[in-house]
Amino acid sequence: MKGNFKYTESWLNQLRKRDLMTTLVRCGDMGIQALSAATPRKTGTTAESWYYDVVVTEHASTIVFKNRNTTEHHYTTKKGEERTSNIPVVVLIQYGHSYNGAFVAGRDFITPTLQPIFDKIAKEAWEEVTAR
Repeated sequence: MKGNFKYTESWLNQLRKRDLMTTLVRCGDMGIQALSAATPRKTGTTAESWYYDVVVTEHASTIVFKNRNTTEHHYTTKKGEERTSNIPVVVLIQYGHSYNGAFVAGRDFITPTLQPIFDKIAKEAWEEVTAR
């Protein structure tokens, strides 16, 4: 078998020179703005508590959206032990929760808000890695 990896190596070297991080940060900022605008507001604390991390590994780059606003959750374990933990308020809004014995239905606002951002990230990242 004959051949070499000249073209592949050239493409990889060009790819290495591109700044994908700039695209990820720009899209992360867009995601935070969109999430903040879409978060249901009572006091505004949860809407203002969004942030993100860009996680870069050898094989992937990921934007992780997070929310700092938490509330104490008191519960009893199966063994009857009383426990307290902090739970993100955004999880309670998204998936629902009980309040004074009544169930408050969740409101799916995260996925519809982020889907256009995800599509834009995929498009821009693809354009970045395939640009000549």
